[in-house]
Amino acid sequence: MIGLTGPWRRVTLGELGHWQGGNTPSKRVSAYWSGGDIPWISPKDFGEEVIKQSQDRITQRALEETNAALVPEGALLLVTRSGILKHSLPTAVTGKAAAINQDVKALSPAPGILARYLQYQIEAKADDLLEAAVKSGTTVESVNFSVLQQFPVIVATTGEQDRIVRRLEDVLGKLERSRAAAAMNLKRLDDVWATAMAGAFAGVLTAGWRASQDLDQDWPSVTLGDVVDEMNYGSSRKSQIRGDVPVLRMGNIQAGRLDWSDLVYTSDKQEIKKHRLRDGDVLFNRTNSPELVGKTAVYHNERPAIAAGYLIVVRCSSRIMPDLLAHFLNSPAGRAYCWSVKSDGVSQSNINSRKLSAFEFRLPPLAEQAQLIEQLDRIWVQIELTRERLANVQNDLATLRRQLLRAAFHVSGEPNEPSSELDTMLAAARDFKPNPPAQKRAKGRTMKSGAGLTNEITSLLTLKGAAGASFDEIRAQVSADYDTLKAEIFAHLQEGKPSVVQVFDRERGMIRLRAAQS
Repeated sequence: MIGLTGPWRRVTLGELGHWQGGNTPSKRVSAYWSGGDIPWISPKDFGEEVIKQSQDRITQRALEETNAALVPEGALLLVTRSGILKHSLPTAVTGKAAAINQDVKALSPAPGILARYLQYQIEAKADDLLEAAVKSGTTVESVNFSVLQQFPVIVATTGEQDRIVRRLEDVLGKLERSRAAAAMNLKRLDDVWATAMAGAFAGVLTAGWRASQDLDQDWPSVTLGDVVDEMNYGSSRKSQIRGDVPVLRMGNIQAGRLDWSDLVYTSDKQEIKKHRLRDGDVLFNRTNSPELVGKTAVYHNERPAIAAGYLIVVRCSSRIMPDLLAHFLNSPAGRAYCWSVKSDGVSQSNINSRKLSAFEFRLPPLAEQAQLIEQLDRIWVQIELTRERLANVQNDLATLRRQLLRAAFHVSGEPNEPSSELDTMLAAARDFKPNPPAQKRAKGRTMKSGAGLTNEITSLLTLKGAAGASFDEIRAQVSADYDTLKAEIFAHLQEGKPSVVQVFDRERGMIRLRAAQS
């Protein structure tokens, strides 16, 4: 059994340990980042249930001189500011001591409270927590921290928490292995299709058919410009949410087929007349990200439509069938050609009609083209059926995971079983003050503040004279952390008769500080 079997209490997350936030040491100070070995966890590191490493790391100096602080091993982490909060609430447990950024909150659980137990329970109640605590800001969603702390959870004895965690790890681990296997098989379907495409245009796929027809493989080499009648750019006019005719855009080309689910429209009669698509038009995506530019699909007169300006409309001559041309362009050879001739801009790549016309390939006779299309379509249908089944498996596994988690933490009514062990543990949790992970200061360096720091700053600036010093130069030579030093200098600047003044160094293009009497 996974669910609770013993006494339990309903408490808030704020009662179960010590919460702390994070921050970002200045990226302009390379000494805080270069060569760092201390994990600095941000939302982009979430994905694994336990995090031991991060994409970014900070140095010991960053811990010494900034507000960055270590979160202990075994702490519960929650993403509290990110666009992902629109639909999910990422959580993780620290596998080793780490620092966190300002978009993450950490709970160091009190003795007897298991982080993994809370992690599973938050996942089970994520929809309720998101509805209660997430607020929309001007840029991205964020969690209202006070609401998060007041969110109710169910706590059992430590032994019961451990039993539930071990049972969930066992069952959910099996589900995860099944999900990973489905994901791997989905990836293999892409490999199967790539192999089929490569074989098709090497003559392998129709070798048996040619033998039955007593034909040799003698495909002449042509360029795309040799076998098409027209190549035109789509409409550059702005589309509308509603209108008479759909305007197909680059997002409507998905996996070699047209996707009609996300459309914009036009009612401009001149544009409709000029750009109206014909049955068999090949739509080539000329501008997109580097990995997607060149994707192609065929319009089969599904409904009246025109193409947007980011598409090239290719009309084939009688020498080539449109569906075969689309397969050619989507094949490994076609993708390689697009990659070789694309012009790269800022996050976008482009392929113009002149470069598209130069695409060279070997052209089968029309009868063999029909065979290739038939076989590729048959393979595609089987792949898509398998893809749909695997996607359904993944959805079913995700649904089962949610159901198991909800069942594990489902209770009804109010707690009525006495438990001195549980009550004592929760009373102690409310007063819990953790011992922070060791944050060693640099050897031989004593951090100053107050009068001692004031004297050190003024003495240094007096010595520097009229040239003064930048903030970073001062910080490198006085014994104070970043925030203390910043506050101290700001206080000096605000004095009625300031002892420190700011000057703009035009040669260096920066603000410098100097003693007022210099």
